[in-house]
Amino acid sequence: MMKYQKIMINGIRILFVAFSIFELFRLEWTNVAVLLAGFVLSFVPELYKKSTQVTIPLGACLFLDLFLFGSQFLGSYLGAYTYFSWWDVMLHLVSGIMIGYVGLILLVTLDKEQLLFKNKKIGLIILFIFAIGAAGAVLWEIIEFSGDTFLGINAQLGSLRDTMEDLICGTIIGGSFAAYVGIVLHKGWNSCVAHLLQINEDRAKYKK
Repeated sequence: MMKYQKIMINGIRILFVAFSIFELFRLEWTNVAVLLAGFVLSFVPELYKKSTQVTIPLGACLFLDLFLFGSQFLGSYLGAYTYFSWWDVMLHLVSGIMIGYVGLILLVTLDKEQLLFKNKKIGLIILFIFAIGAAGAVLWEIIEFSGDTFLGINAQLGSLRDTMEDLICGTIIGGSFAAYVGIVLHKGWNSCVAHLLQINEDRAKYKK
C-alpha cells in the first residue's frame, strides 16, 4: 500500500514539474507560478517532519498532494474553477477535513507526550481542532483572494457569496472533523487519528 502511495505522490510532483517546464517555454509566468507553488507545497510534510520531528503518515501526505492537484493543477491551471461552479465548494469541503487534520498534527507537536490524549481531555482537543479549522478556512480565502488579485486566478469567482459559502463549508466540515476526532478517541476506535498518535509515540520510544 505504501509503495503505491509513494508512486502517486511522486507522479503528482512530476506532473507539476513537467507542466511548469512546458509553461516556462511558453513564457506563461502565471501558470509557472501556480504549478511550482503546488510542487513546493507538496513537500510541506517532509519539511515539517525535519523541523519538528513529528511524523505525518504517508496517507495524509497523499491526501495533501491530491488536494493540491485538484486545486492548483485542475482548478487554477486547467480552469476547473471556471468550468465547474461546484469545484470550489467541493475543494473547501475537502479542505475542512485536511485543515482539521493539520490541527491534530499541531496538537501532537505541542503535546509531544500526548498527555491530552492519554488523559482523555476530549473537550480541549475538539476545541483546538475546531479553532484551527475555522482559522484555516479564513486563511485559505486570503490565499485565494491574493491569487485572484495578483495572479489573475478566478478561485473566488469574483463573488462575496462564493467567499461566504467557502468559509461556511470549511468551518462546518472542520467542526465535523473535530467531532469525529472526539468520538474515535472516546470509543478507542482504530482510525487515522490513532495511526498518527501511534507512529509518533513509537518514534519517541525509539529515540529514547
